[in-house]
Amino acid sequence: MIGTFLAVAVAAGLGLADEGYRHVFLRGEGNAVTRPAVRNFAKVAASNVEVRVTQLAADGKIAVFERTVSIGDMGPGDVRQFAMPVETRFRPGPFKTRLSFHSANGVSGEAVAELTIAPALRKDAMPAVIWGSRGSPDSEPAELGFTHGLLHGIGWMQMPTPNSSKVDYFKRLDDALACGFKKLNQLVVTYPSGAAERNEKSPLNDKFMRRSRKGEFKVRPWGGRTPEVGQPELIEHAKKLAAASAEDFGDHPAFGGVLPVSERRDTTFPSFNTEHLRYKAETGFDVPDEVLYKVWSWGACKKRFPDGIVDEDDPVIRFYKWFWNHGDGWPGYATAIADTYRETMKKYNRPDFFSFWDPAVRTPYVWGSGGNVDYLNQWVYAIPEPMNIAGPTEEMFAMVKGRPGQQVMMMTQLICYRKEIAPTNFVPRNAPEWLERVPKANFPTIPPDVLTEAVWTMLSKPVKGVMFHGWGTISPTLVDGYRSYTCPATRARIGELMKGPVRELGPMLLKLRREPSEVVVHDSGITSIVDGP
Repeated sequence: MIGTFLAVAVAAGLGLADEGYRHVFLRGEGNAVTRPAVRNFAKVAASNVEVRVTQLAADGKIAVFERTVSIGDMGPGDVRQFAMPVETRFRPGPFKTRLSFHSANGVSGEAVAELTIAPALRKDAMPAVIWGSRGSPDSEPAELGFTHGLLHGIGWMQMPTPNSSKVDYFKRLDDALACGFKKLNQLVVTYPSGAAERNEKSPLNDKFMRRSRKGEFKVRPWGGRTPEVGQPELIEHAKKLAAASAEDFGDHPAFGGVLPVSERRDTTFPSFNTEHLRYKAETGFDVPDEVLYKVWSWGACKKRFPDGIVDEDDPVIRFYKWFWNHGDGWPGYATAIADTYRETMKKYNRPDFFSFWDPAVRTPYVWGSGGNVDYLNQWVYAIPEPMNIAGPTEEMFAMVKGRPGQQVMMMTQLICYRKEIAPTNFVPRNAPEWLERVPKANFPTIPPDVLTEAVWTMLSKPVKGVMFHGWGTISPTLVDGYRSYTCPATRARIGELMKGPVRELGPMLLKLRREPSEVVVHDSGITSIVDGP
């Protein structure tokens, strides 16, 4: 098992408490420390407690590093974390550190820390992200060449309390780092009441929910129960949650990034909880009576603008410009989280940590709609035409021009729709084995040659990272009805692509910039409000 602390002292003295701490470190990691906690198990106070830290060589016999750390006075039952230095300039592998506790009045104890040095990570590597790899050890995506994985439950999902344990979080981050892999934190919305998004129907949270003119929490066909995240109280709560995760886990190299928002604007709609009051305060206007949904229907637009000429001062246009630029709150919410992480992580010197927003182009064509995240990202199906990936990629390059410094990543779906590659009403004579194994597979694996073309299409643009969704289609360890492992050749191919062009050409591709284009395309702004069903 990676990283354990083994107490070998009598329970009446000083020993290690079951608290969260790091067990895995990168080779050559500077100023490396772990923060175990010492507990005074004695029934008397221990004065002027010190711990002698002795790091042993791989054979467990030769002392290669020694340091004394002062902890101070401890009462009976007291628990205190201390910064334990770790020397990382040795070969990768497990090693032991002996801890000897002593106090001025004779209370003492010993423990052994089993730690690990992992190989150093390339600082110039292009991020290769797998969107979710649940049910599989981190070694599996890492062996295929992925550098990052996005999962729920990395970092605090609700505000921590004094009783909140970090043990599981550090264990998952340690396991990832030992494989040369990083975890990305996908946030869900939490509320000051303490309830999380999955319990959002709590009456305590009603004041934070979007409401229609009729007071409804859902608006069909687009809507679902969704937060009104523009409320200052909710934004401040999100910032506190982001700061707590950054403070507690930001020094762990496997804590690699954050996705503040994903697919949330799909269910947005003009809210009459408090949002309409913000619109009035910011613009001096009321929300027009004609505004009901997040977009207008084509018929309504044709009726209001029969000649296709849109007045910039039209009250409906004015509202939708406000709504989609920042009014529905999601850009500001993402910005608050990204900026909080960015500021807190400075003290850990983590320039590799990044934030991103996806799917970025499910909005009208407005600059900066992803807030102040580091990267915009969009996923695209490569079936039936891999070159289609270029379209939304170019949209994002246009969008980031409104946010200096923001960059673009791009994602290919590893899944494809069954109806497009293997219709259910037809079984070929030489049917592949998966038709018998998973006959109802709704989302089979993308064909390997299509995947290759899709990856090269992404890399042909100056993107700063590549992402993929659909782990279950390339991993036999995950079986569910949503995605199915139908083509082992694709698993081999993505390994070749990640360890080939992405890993080897990535450092060079990250430095590429785009030359100014000599071609300009004008797109009528009317499409901003008519993208309805």
